[in-house]
Amino acid sequence: MNTLIRNLLKLTPFKLSAFAAVLAGAVLMVPSARAVPSCSRQTGFPCKSCHTTPPELTPLGRVFKLNGYTITGIKTITSKKTEREAGLNLLEWLPLSALIDTSFSSTHSPQPTTQNGNFEFPQAVSLFLSGAWSSHVGSFVQATYDTQADTFTWDNTDIRYAGTTRFLGAETIFGVSVNNNPTVTDVWNTTPAWGYPFQASGLAPSPAAATMIEGEFGGLVAGAVLLCLLGVGVGAFGTLVGAGGGFVLTPVLLLLYPHDSARTLTAISLAVIFFNAASGTVAYARQRRTDFRSGIVFAAYVGGQASAVALGGRYDGAGAVFGRTRPATGFSLDLRRILASAPEPVVPGGIQAPGDGDAEPAHR
Repeated sequence: MNTLIRNLLKLTPFKLSAFAAVLAGAVLMVPSARAVPSCSRQTGFPCKSCHTTPPELTPLGRVFKLNGYTITGIKTITSKKTEREAGLNLLEWLPLSALIDTSFSSTHSPQPTTQNGNFEFPQAVSLFLSGAWSSHVGSFVQATYDTQADTFTWDNTDIRYAGTTRFLGAETIFGVSVNNNPTVTDVWNTTPAWGYPFQASGLAPSPAAATMIEGEFGGLVAGAVLLCLLGVGVGAFGTLVGAGGGFVLTPVLLLLYPHDSARTLTAISLAVIFFNAASGTVAYARQRRTDFRSGIVFAAYVGGQASAVALGGRYDGAGAVFGRTRPATGFSLDLRRILASAPEPVVPGGIQAPGDGDAEPAHR
């Protein structure tokens, strides 16, 4: 920053005026956006089509939110659904947007130990992931950096799955919302999560009294949203690399929760792997790509042994090596591991006495 100021001071008045004009033009000539630009870019509608007085929503905006932020009006990457493969519908770009807040705060009476008349540039910086992820999943996710607190926080977050069906002859929208604030799901955007003031000064005093629904619950569920996002990311990465994802999730959980035991965090990781594997099994079953009869296998473990002591399953293809394929089932036992895990025999105690031919015990 100091180097930039020194270089600006070296400029001639003409060059300095030209630089100021270019900077002012870059700021003033930017098209105004009264909502999240990525949603307008995705739908092809101007912001006023979905908003009356932002952030309040029009009927079109409410339909867009109810459908999980997935309505599109631009070209997408698509793949038709087949009997063996699921369909694909993705945007050509990530639905990202950014927001920079600036402020000037001046109070009638200066506050003790503070400087009056403060200009913050920026006061806060927000990054939005707002738009469609796939055909039925979309989000409004806001991460904000507060310059005064020097911290990153999860702001209003709403991740939705939505679908449509016919119920009693009428079209019905159904879905699930994962959010970090009880009032962020309001389809009118008029509840406290979206209420005035949208941005308060970071320096001026403001009323501290508020009801629990006015933001107090937001921080209580933010951790759950973070864990959900972490689970989605780990599951997607594990699917791409063909692994369960536990080798990523367990170290992250140990960093986030250093006071919890490794056994508890490993159990959580195993639960995530189970659901990830179950979803993959269901997907392959729907595509009829799984031979369940040949895929049934089992393994047996005992305490103190890291490897299985027994393995088994179907081996229908084993006979092909000998020229004939036939249904077969088999198993194996590792006797060495079984004996190693067996408890040591307990020798019962008794009274020892000398027998015939034994030396007489020494008396003291």
